[in-house]
Amino acid sequence: MVSLALGLIAALAWGVHDFLVRFLGGGLIIPSALLIVLSVGTAVTLPIAVVSGGWSGLAMSEFSAAMGSGLAYALGSYCLYRAFAEGPVRLVAPIIGAYPVITVALAWLSGKAVPVSDWLAVAVIVTGVGLVARLSGAGDGTGRRRRAAVNAAVSGIAFAAAFALAQSAASGSADWPAIMVIRAAAIAGVVAFLLTVHRGPVAPQTGQLPVLGAMGLLDAAALSLVTVAGSLPNPEYAAVVTSIFGVVTVILAHAILHERMTTGQWFSVFVVFSGVAMLGL
Repeated sequence: MVSLALGLIAALAWGVHDFLVRFLGGGLIIPSALLIVLSVGTAVTLPIAVVSGGWSGLAMSEFSAAMGSGLAYALGSYCLYRAFAEGPVRLVAPIIGAYPVITVALAWLSGKAVPVSDWLAVAVIVTGVGLVARLSGAGDGTGRRRRAAVNAAVSGIAFAAAFALAQSAASGSADWPAIMVIRAAAIAGVVAFLLTVHRGPVAPQTGQLPVLGAMGLLDAAALSLVTVAGSLPNPEYAAVVTSIFGVVTVILAHAILHERMTTGQWFSVFVVFSGVAMLGL
């Protein structure tokens, strides 16, 4: 199905995106970094949105959904950066990648029939996430791992809301205008955070800019693919399948950064993404 294919490509892009976070080094100013990533992605997608047209087809309800999606996406991205800055990939990625649990719950609350197999998949994912957190030492009460786990959980919840609202906004014929509203709202949310909450330096290190630029391109591709799926049959499949981005991130971290993975941790990650596969297929 096309929705599944779009979700798989988006998962690959986000997996590489999240892996690149690890190369930004110390002293990362997260709101500023996020603003650069979102701005680069917006600059790339703006010409496509202008050429595609369809702006008159964006109803007020779709505009509101896109605005909400953008704010939720900004929150999810901020917490994702915080989580990866404070904890290992093997802990953070599976927790964030469990957001299909919320996706299925939202579908059920909206009146859509959810088969028993999907609920079984939810149980598998929850079990896997618990095992990952336990085997990674997240339950030992230490500050950084606990903060990483909390930020990862908030990120997953925010992403689930962002994708659901994005696909609702793009369910008509105005998918690219919806994408631009989403990105504009996300940028506005980050700017508001910088002006009202953030304290300290704002300018990122010069050496971080190339990595942030690459992350912006990957983020633009992934978010656009998931949003465009909103006008296709079974759009929730794209949102669900994107959660396997953690597989890409974990494998890259193990292969390149040499983050140690025990047999139990590999099994736990396998359990999480087996549940994801059950949901998507």
